[in-house]
Amino acid sequence: MGKSENVKLVEQAPNSQWLLTEEKENRMERRKNGFTLVELLVVITVIVILAGMLMPALGRARESARGVSCLNNSKQMGTYLMMHAAGNNDMLPSSYTYRNYGGETDAAYAGTSAAGATGTSNDGYIHWSAVVTGRETTGRGSPTGVPTNATILQASIDETIKKNAGFKADVFKCPSFNPSNTKMGEAGGWKPTRYKGSAVGTVTLPHTIDYQPEAMAYTANAIFMPRRKNLENEAHSNLVRLGMSVAPESEILIAEYTDNAARIMGHSAGGGPAMKSHRPTNALGGLGGEAWLGGEKSYLNSSGDPMDFEMLSYDDIIRESQRKDASGNPLFTKRDNSSTEDDLQYHILYTGWDRHAGRSNYTFADGHAAMLTLKETMDPDDYLWGKRVYAAGGQEIKPKAKAIRTPSSTTP
Repeated sequence: MGKSENVKLVEQAPNSQWLLTEEKENRMERRKNGFTLVELLVVITVIVILAGMLMPALGRARESARGVSCLNNSKQMGTYLMMHAAGNNDMLPSSYTYRNYGGETDAAYAGTSAAGATGTSNDGYIHWSAVVTGRETTGRGSPTGVPTNATILQASIDETIKKNAGFKADVFKCPSFNPSNTKMGEAGGWKPTRYKGSAVGTVTLPHTIDYQPEAMAYTANAIFMPRRKNLENEAHSNLVRLGMSVAPESEILIAEYTDNAARIMGHSAGGGPAMKSHRPTNALGGLGGEAWLGGEKSYLNSSGDPMDFEMLSYDDIIRESQRKDASGNPLFTKRDNSSTEDDLQYHILYTGWDRHAGRSNYTFADGHAAMLTLKETMDPDDYLWGKRVYAAGGQEIKPKAKAIRTPSSTTP
């Protein structure tokens, strides 16, 4: 029997483990050189599946970290306000004041639609954030360093404005804030109302003039920090002492702003159309359906009598926030007795109540902060938006008596 015949017989023998054919040797050699195409595809598929499973979890973890950072900022603002009250006879600042509250004329705006106006927002605002950080004083007496109106349009501005207008302070930013309008806001918060490049009448501002941070993500509750446009007008003396709170551990002092520009756009006779990133919020309505504007004489109803304040319901607020006109644009109904502001709605819509996975951060009147859902803040048995309207004489906030709005054809 020849050699080839012997090999053939051996190859045909069962369970032969000592002889490798040329084909088996080639297979082992290929195995040493790397993976096959099929094996690579299997590995890639497994990696893609695992990545798809992990990415949502990583995104939630990242957002959770941002929410915690925002919560820490909320606590810091509570500290600022507690310290301010401690050093100012227990008084909280107003949400904002006009810089030209002293009755100066707008000489710098001669020839514009704002010429001759006094006591208006044309020269910008002094925001509570500038007060509690020591950049400005307001609420009690005259603010310091307010330049005359004639300096507002100068290309070279003085050190007072440089220090106060559009200042940098990350504590007033929220890492999760992404504005719907990047011209009026940036990652972290809204720009001041009178920011560089915005218009006042026919004038384009060469620099920011509001004493407010470059980005603002938080708004005050008007029952504690109402707007007070004109400091020297006795009719607007509605500042609140922190000790007036009957339940500081369960009354909201600071909330987060919405990142929806349409919800904080406004128009006033003095200032014209603008983004109102300085305004306070509140969750109150009048028994007649009016919105409360957040201070001053606006706590009077359409008959000129003090408003009877009532709680707003969660369902009404959600419905109001979803209303649209025939073109699909947000529709916010005027519910106030003002003849000079035509765009107002319930000011709870200024808040971003679902920024952090359906929740938002709130600072309370005792200085602590918590992350809650909107529904949790509006429980009628423990209404966290206030027990009394301290900026309107301490009037009690009554339980909701009836639905404020009935569904309409424009309601989704």
